Amino acid sequence: MRAKTVCGYLMIFFATVFFLPLNFSAAAEPVPVIFDTDMGNDIDDALALAILHAGIERGRCDLLAVTVTKPGMAAAEYIQMVNSWYRHPDIPIGVTTKDILPEPGRYLEKTTAAAREKFEWESKRCDTAVPVLRRALAAAADSSVVMVQVGFSTNLADLLDSPADDISPLNGRELVAKKARILLMMAGGFTEEYQAHKEFNVVNDVPSAQKLATEWPTPIQFSGFEIGPVISMPSASMINDYGWTDWHPVRDSYEAYCGLDKSAWAWDLTCALVAIFPEEGFFDMSEPGTVTVRDDGTTYFTPAADGKHAIFLMPSTEQAARVRQAFALLCSQPRKN
Repeated sequence: MRAKTVCGYLMIFFATVFFLPLNFSAAAEPVPVIFDTDMGNDIDDALALAILHAGIERGRCDLLAVTVTKPGMAAAEYIQMVNSWYRHPDIPIGVTTKDILPEPGRYLEKTTAAAREKFEWESKRCDTAVPVLRRALAAAADSSVVMVQVGFSTNLADLLDSPADDISPLNGRELVAKKARILLMMAGGFTEEYQAHKEFNVVNDVPSAQKLATEWPTPIQFSGFEIGPVISMPSASMINDYGWTDWHPVRDSYEAYCGLDKSAWAWDLTCALVAIFPEEGFFDMSEPGTVTVRDDGTTYFTPAADGKHAIFLMPSTEQAARVRQAFALLCSQPRKN
């Protein structure tokens, strides 16, 4: 998600986190999700993917596709590896055509190399992002798909501009309006403390972020930068909760990124969590309104009764504790045999 993450020790009361009751309610059917990520720039993208796979294991998520706003094959190959390790190797993956931050980051290549020594999996050629997005949407039920964007807005902006083709007679905007239900987007900063903050996902492709804010046809809920510092991936969980397996790709990635003894601030996980557990009250949303993306990459939210946007509100102490517990439980979710 962001290259400038501070992976530091946080003052977390782990006893509170791990002894609150947390019972996920049953779902009538899995939520169809498309996950768009800049995998490799920060560790929370990998943790968000782990939550979605946990949702698959729990019957809460149908991961239709993963698209990547990081160019080159390192991120796509890493995602193929993680999907294969979770025994879901056939999830389609699409890669951006734009050249934004091509560096692989701290963990992609290291963990992918380690995985070749741990289990057998196949690296496959990936299509570009827009056809993958169009195929996933075209095959889905109307008004059903939850879009989760935790990277740059590049792929989804390109999707809006896509013409009708042999995949669908609808152009990109029409296809999104027909098939998607909501977009959950990690982007921006909305509290007074961060009103001048140029958030990483926005500032690296401002025109695309502006396009989504003004043209995306479904409701959007924005999880702002301010949420990350008050919730985190508990380091105690990373150290203690993975004993059921001799090797875990996301835990290995976390160790490579910042060390198991540090609690990484967690942005992207919020969108994955709300996508598959929307009714659990992990976060409250603002009143309706409109998010504006300025040319310098800063953002602001204006309440409006007819607005299609809302922002994640700062969690209460109890909510933050429940969120951290959910992160710990889901990221370490054992695979089914």
